[in-house]
Amino acid sequence: MRSTWFTRRCQPLVIAVMAVAMALAVGTPSVGAQAAEHHTWHVTVGVQTSNGAISGMVFTPRHIWVKQGDTVVWTVGSQEIHTVSFGTPSTDTDDEGAEGISNPIANTLEELEEQFETPAGGMSFTGVGYYNSGLMTTVPTASGFPNALRTYALTINAGVGDYTFYCLVHGPMMSQTVSVIASTQPYPFTQQQYDQQAAVQRAQVFAQGWRAYARTRSTLPHNTEYLGSSVDSGQADLMRFVQTNTTVKVNTWVTFTNKSMSPHTVTIGSEAALPFGGLIEHGDLSNIQLGENVSSGLFGAAFTGFGLPTSVEFRFTQPGVYHVFCIFHDYMGMVGTITVVP
Repeated sequence: MRSTWFTRRCQPLVIAVMAVAMALAVGTPSVGAQAAEHHTWHVTVGVQTSNGAISGMVFTPRHIWVKQGDTVVWTVGSQEIHTVSFGTPSTDTDDEGAEGISNPIANTLEELEEQFETPAGGMSFTGVGYYNSGLMTTVPTASGFPNALRTYALTINAGVGDYTFYCLVHGPMMSQTVSVIASTQPYPFTQQQYDQQAAVQRAQVFAQGWRAYARTRSTLPHNTEYLGSSVDSGQADLMRFVQTNTTVKVNTWVTFTNKSMSPHTVTIGSEAALPFGGLIEHGDLSNIQLGENVSSGLFGAAFTGFGLPTSVEFRFTQPGVYHVFCIFHDYMGMVGTITVVP
């Protein structure tokens, strides 16, 4: 067990795609001639709006062309955690059960955290084996991963061919192709042109997110709160309670729904006082009063295969203002209030 941060920030969506082979290179590498002049290329890993509400699970640009000896520098562009990875990570060898992690969900997230955080492959990319940057975010301390990186660089020494890099946290949906071309072949784009492509891609992702937000808000049922979007938002994630302040009468049931592919919780009180930091359900959700520590635990559409629901219901039995947050994304602004009136 490497740390206790796993209760905070892991994205278990990658469970379903961990064994996928698409992260391996496309095509067979071949030995090419060494380029006479080496270039450094810059890529952004993840994007987000200025207020953090929309987070894009994309590499921008999505495809770059390099030559042997060139260096690719990936810089993280969002508070959301990401990795730059290639190949398939090794099987976990720790015995979390022996470390006292008996809850199966917590055990799985601990294993994933070890994979996310552990760098692999070195700084010279040969196109063979497994490479991992370790976790990356623009806010290492706030995210719960103080050792997370902001940049990751690889010198490309692989043969001519196409190589697929992906985010280990979000799976193959968030991937990028790095094509190694012969030293005699001209570069198809300049860095300035890549930056222009990235700007267009970023705008498209943000537009997807805002459209999904508007549709979700316009169809919000009575006494229901959505965590993230209720409709397909492409590669954009809405990191918000859609209605940040909901007012209900005492003894009313409030339904919280997570139809997105991201992990969320509805948590009230002290995260530190909750078992596994609120990762698993805790408290009497049918009788919530001021000052209590309560959590829905992890839930959402991506996790029904683990027996977890897509919706949870809270009944507030005492008037007052209840501050709710998601343990995974509160640092990104995923917080809200439930105001209960007599």
